[in-house]
Amino acid sequence: MKLIENIFSPLTFWCLHGQNQVPVELFRKIRACLVLWASTGLFMWGYVLLSFFGFIELDVYKWGAFFSFLHALVPILFRYGMKTEYIGIYISAAGLCWQYWFCYNSGGVFSPAAVWFTIHPVILGFFGNATLVVISVVINILVINSLYFLEKYNMLPVDTLNATFADVMIISTFIGLDILIAAFTLMAVKINKKQNEEIQEGKDHIENLIRILSHDISNPLTIMKLVIDTSTHSGKPIEGRQVEMLNKAYKDMNEITDSVKKWIADSTLIFAKKEDDLSPETIQKHIKDTFNEKAQNKGVKLVFTDESKIKSFKTNKMILFHNVINNLLSNAIKFSSEGHSIFIKIHSNRNDFLITITDQGGGIDEDHLKTIFDPKLKISKKGTADEEGTGFGLPIAKKMISQIDGELSIDSMIFTEGDKTYGTRAEVKLRLGL
Repeated sequence: MKLIENIFSPLTFWCLHGQNQVPVELFRKIRACLVLWASTGLFMWGYVLLSFFGFIELDVYKWGAFFSFLHALVPILFRYGMKTEYIGIYISAAGLCWQYWFCYNSGGVFSPAAVWFTIHPVILGFFGNATLVVISVVINILVINSLYFLEKYNMLPVDTLNATFADVMIISTFIGLDILIAAFTLMAVKINKKQNEEIQEGKDHIENLIRILSHDISNPLTIMKLVIDTSTHSGKPIEGRQVEMLNKAYKDMNEITDSVKKWIADSTLIFAKKEDDLSPETIQKHIKDTFNEKAQNKGVKLVFTDESKIKSFKTNKMILFHNVINNLLSNAIKFSSEGHSIFIKIHSNRNDFLITITDQGGGIDEDHLKTIFDPKLKISKKGTADEEGTGFGLPIAKKMISQIDGELSIDSMIFTEGDKTYGTRAEVKLRLGL
């Protein structure tokens, strides 16, 4: 399954014009279609090769190559917007034409390739369209009967297929058919299992979102209600400190709802593994532009170290910057006190590009550290300046970094002064050359 992902996921993104964000359902449907296309294509070109050596009449080979070439255009048709159901018809039609021509020249229904007619309803059934399956069965009945009557009334050309090749084809046909049906069945089982897991994950997400919305939003709503009630009872306009309280409550509600929206969106999208050329300099610039003022306002210093040995690498900029680095730096500043430093180290080795963010805050206790990436356990505590959080930042960062073949790890209590331990280190690892 991993091999299929590594080979066909990049091709799927290419078919989608390299779109950065793709709905999960559409992505998997197209990828499955491409797997089907590749497997049927292998057999079609295999028969082209066999017909080249097995038939005396070369016209059989030439037409086979033509239909196989048409079949090979599937990724291009996807790229230019053809729907998956039409692609399924196209794949089946190209294979059917080649198969009919082969059988027409090698004995009709008694041809070594005739058994392949049974695969076409399976191919179209793969797209979950009952109408296509019925149509395919009807076409098969018509095609097989036409070949039968052509053979019965001696209307087929002379069979020039070499007898040895015919025997090889009969054996390879049954083996190949078994392999294809087994592969399709296993893929269907895996897809069904994955869908069931996603349904359960969806239920868990809904429970978490309800908990956040019902609990976290109650605090800013209470503040808003208090300010409005006070103004109503006193008859005085809302001003001064009350305006600040309303603005803070509004900002908190926005942050909570944005986190929820982001979690929902990120759960239904798949992201391209490669998108932008980034360098250590662009990463530093993003961090400085985004967090310098926030850190200075809190009296926290950002300290950069660049030990990387590469000038640039490819990854998804949006995920790395907004889903991962922003979450990690926000947390580091949140739990740092005035006078603390946050150390941002950019480095690399032969296989990986790494970003390490280390703070001098109070650290994370061992029990919390074990479950820090679990979205089911919404654990959040206030920062050193009473900053609030939703508890969803790190689960989102962990989920998103994995979609671009990256890793995120967190260690805590990394500094020791006498009996006191403190500090947290987060490390982002991105594979190079993928």
